[in-house]
Amino acid sequence: KQEVDFIKEKENIVNQNAKKEIEYQTAIDNLQKQVTSLTSEKEQLKSKLAEAEVLIQKIQKELDEMKKSSITEIKKAEDTGTETKKDEQKKEESK
Repeated sequence: KQEVDFIKEKENIVNQNAKKEIEYQTAIDNLQKQVTSLTSEKEQLKSKLAEAEVLIQKIQKELDEMKKSSITEIKKAEDTGTETKKDEQKKEESK
């Protein structure tokens, strides 16, 4: 009878271990799927980040060009304004 009990206990332990092994393997499989999914998402985000950086550089370049253009326009306007004042002064002096 002891031997029968021992065999039954051994079978129970083997069955419990088999169930735990299945649970652990299922958990490992799920974690591997998550890792794969997260790795894919990470690569997509890297790609989007690279695209965003390119757009930022393009916009920054456009802004720099606009600043240069604005400065040039302001200088032209100032020069025109200065010439107009000089012309007005000459007219006043000639009167």
